Amino acid sequence: MLEKMKSNGDKDLNIIGPGTTVKGNVDSSGSLLVRGKITGDVHASDNIEIGSGGIIEGTVHGKTVKIAGNVRGTISATDTLCFIGKAVVQGDISALKLIIEEGARFNGKCTMNEQSAMPPRAKE
Repeated sequence: MLEKMKSNGDKDLNIIGPGTTVKGNVDSSGSLLVRGKITGDVHASDNIEIGSGGIIEGTVHGKTVKIAGNVRGTISATDTLCFIGKAVVQGDISALKLIIEEGARFNGKCTMNEQSAMPPRAKE
């Protein structure tokens, strides 16, 4: 997975490795690969990939979001949202395009249109 992300031009790739737990929000100006656990909201300007051992408990927002691990929270992708293998997602999702592979589990509401894939605006 890591090699594929780098070959796709993700020069600003951030990694949360296995055995690492982050408590708090994560904001990346590039792409993010999660193989550990994040308890908090996750935002990436580019792509987010949650590996098979990765866990996120919080809101997830990115351009393309690929999930092979576990997410409990709202997910929005401005382009593609993909559930890979034995992904487990509990929460509402919004995306322009959605791919769910056989074996993945999803429990929540799904909205698919250009307006729903936009990130929520900060309250002023």
